[in-house]
Amino acid sequence: MGKSNKKIGLALGGGAVLGAAHVGVLKALREAEINIDTFLEQV
Repeated sequence: MGKSNKKIGLALGGGAVLGAAHVGVLKALREAEINIDTFLEQV
């Protein structure tokens, strides 16, 4: 099979309280070798 052209985007929101949870998610994705192509943030 050929290489996939799929891209992954990650949307983050919720303010400072959820920031700690976001760090945990990003760490888990990194450990699973899942690369994020696009980040979105709610301001």
